[in-house]
Order: sequence, then C-alpha cells, then structure tokens
Amino acid sequence: LGIDVVAVARIQSSIVKFGDRFVGRVFTQQERVYCQGKINPYPYYAVRFAAKEALFKAIGFGVRNGIAWRDAEVVHDGMGKPELVVSGSCSQILKKMNVERIYLSLSHTEDTGVAVVVLEKSEPIPTAPELPESYH
Repeated sequence: LGIDVVAVARIQSSIVKFGDRFVGRVFTQQERVYCQGKINPYPYYAVRFAAKEALFKAIGFGVRNGIAWRDAEVVHDGMGKPELVVSGSCSQILKKMNVERIYLSLSHTEDTGVAVVVLEKSEPIPTAPELPESYH
C-alpha cells in the first residue's frame, strides 16, 4: 500500500522553473499530451506525480534505487478509469515481488493531488506440513 499527497503549486513551480527538463524526466509522452490537453494542466501533472510516488512507497523504494520516473505511467481505460502501466526496472521489480495487479485511485483539486496504490501479490498456496512417519 502506498499513498502520496502533492501540492499542485510545488509541481507547477518545478515545471515553470525547469520546463521540459523536469517534465521530460518525470512524465511519459502520453502523460504530457494528456495533461497539456487540459485548460489547467498542473493538477493533472501533480496527481500523476503522486501516483508514481505512491507506487514507489508501495514497492518500498523508488527513483534512488534504480526505478526511473517514466517506468510508471498513468493511463486511462476505455471508461476513463486511471491505471498504472509499468515498464523497465519497475516491471522487473514487481515481477520479483510476485505482484499480479496494481490498483490505483486518484483525486485532485486545484490545490492538491492525491494517489493511493495497492499491490496485489500472488502468494503460493500453503501446503500442509509433512506428517512424521509414525502418523502413516
């Protein structure tokens, strides 16, 4: 489980200050197109940033440990529901963790973006302990 809350002003400030250098490092092309298609793109960037941070928290580590920001991408299914698509080292790490599914919930206002990520793992079916020979 991971959760993150981001101030829209913080992301807006980074975008204004660093421009494409920040946006290109953190967001995929598809995410940039989606956000830039909005009248006010900053809340949409912020909630996507929060989604990536929430995923990294659910994993237990993130960018400092080899996962690239763009290894996690927020997309929308046919009904508009947000989903996280992972690639690269993030995908490899989740496979090693036996993660079968990623659940994502997003919400934002003009001031704040929040994301919650739940990782569903496949666990081996527990087997009964072997009985001693004397029980046979």
